Amino acid sequence: MRLRICIAVFLMFGFLAPISAESAGGCSSLNIPALADDNLTVTISTMSVVEKVGSYQLTIIYKLQNATIDKKIDEGTFKIFFTDGTSEPQYGFFGSFFPGDSRERSYTWEYLKGKSPLAISYNSGFFTTQLSGSKLNWAPPGQDCSQILSKTAAEKAAEDKAAEDKAAAAIKAAEDAAAANKARADSANSGLKFLVDQVVATREEMKLRINGLVKMYPAEKIALNAILQSNSMLVTVTPVNYKEIEKMMYEVTDQVDVIENRAVVKKTTITCIKGKLIKKVTAIKPKCPSGYKLKK
Repeated sequence: MRLRICIAVFLMFGFLAPISAESAGGCSSLNIPALADDNLTVTISTMSVVEKVGSYQLTIIYKLQNATIDKKIDEGTFKIFFTDGTSEPQYGFFGSFFPGDSRERSYTWEYLKGKSPLAISYNSGFFTTQLSGSKLNWAPPGQDCSQILSKTAAEKAAEDKAAEDKAAAAIKAAEDAAAANKARADSANSGLKFLVDQVVATREEMKLRINGLVKMYPAEKIALNAILQSNSMLVTVTPVNYKEIEKMMYEVTDQVDVIENRAVVKKTTITCIKGKLIKKVTAIKPKCPSGYKLKK
């Protein structure tokens, strides 16, 4: 009993798994099973051409088999490609294959005598216009594999070239983006440096102004020197703290303006003498009366 079960299992897997199936990538042969990219095993047994008055009929007889043990696969179709770049799909078959299913079918294309078949391709896509080396391809009667291989090699070269161009474009885009980012960073750094330099210049101008006011208004020397000392003690201006120091400089400017305005309008008193006469004059800019001299 156990031997019978083993034999049955062996026969089942032998039925499901085709022997020495071909795969895509070249030119498939008649009567040899080929594994397609949809996981169906495809075998074309016969290709025949019938001549009519102004056309040819090309017929294929083929078998589709689902050799998997756990997949439901939708039925694929064939497409004929011509040397002039045109193609025509197969119509009418839209079934499904469960594990172990197989069907034999036939299909006929009819085309004008001015057209020359290049290849019969399986599962190449209903709307595709290019013969692909990644699909199963058969040479039609009167044609050999050389043109198919040449066509698919050209397609592969074009795909490689497109991939290279795409990679080069991506590198160029990355380089352009990096250059743009650097330009923006340089511009931002340049603008930031300008702002920092402005604050440094403002602080130096304030020092010169205070020193000038001390000479003009000695009475305000103590107040002005206090501001000057405070201004000199400010930390070094950097891109991090320039805004804070700029705000402090506004406050210093206000303080100096107040002192300067006060000094300008402040009245002073002088002593004038004329012989034994003494006279004191108080004004913003006091002067001795006529005939009097300023007492030193």
